[in-house]
Amino acid sequence: MERIRTGKKISVFVVVIGVLIAALALVLANREGSEVSPRELPRMTLVYEIYGPEVSVGGKGVSSYKEVRRLEFRSKTDWTETVIESPSINLGRYGSGSNVGSYRRLDGAVITEYDPLDGSIRESDVTADAIFIPNSAFTVAYMSTKPLGDIPGVAVSTDARVCFNNDCEGNADGIRYSANGITLVVLEGDNWIIPVEFGDGFSLRSADIQAPRP
Repeated sequence: MERIRTGKKISVFVVVIGVLIAALALVLANREGSEVSPRELPRMTLVYEIYGPEVSVGGKGVSSYKEVRRLEFRSKTDWTETVIESPSINLGRYGSGSNVGSYRRLDGAVITEYDPLDGSIRESDVTADAIFIPNSAFTVAYMSTKPLGDIPGVAVSTDARVCFNNDCEGNADGIRYSANGITLVVLEGDNWIIPVEFGDGFSLRSADIQAPRP
């Protein structure tokens, strides 16, 4: 069985992981198909917001933490996720800094991570028994299509701007799954799926998808 890992990254978004575990069954419940893995996701560029609890560096902290990230996705083994907006953290006598410019790049079996706070670049190999994903919200895009129940999805309008082969629409339609206070909104294509909203931890701003409109 393949393991799914998100790698070593500043762990201020633990709320996303909690939502993910609780809601994962919901998105799979209404998907049609067999137990085979979904097709390769289309090439796309996504911009999304990630929210987390207060983050602190030493005695300094920022509450209501939010980052905006851009994901340039070419394939499951070729993508780059870059932080394009992030709050500034006061580091005391060390000045201030933020995660803007931080990135993670997967190129085949090598993951490269850049930390703008100290200018460091770290490379590591992805082990053969692991799938490296951009962040926890995207676990839903890598799972099989085996149905897990009978929880109905509801068509909703979202805040995201979504383009298929440059054919764009604002407030794109999505499918919402809700249970036990957990809400997950997804965009479903031809046997593929991407998150649009994930509880209070993830929100898609825009998607430029290089594929026909489903």
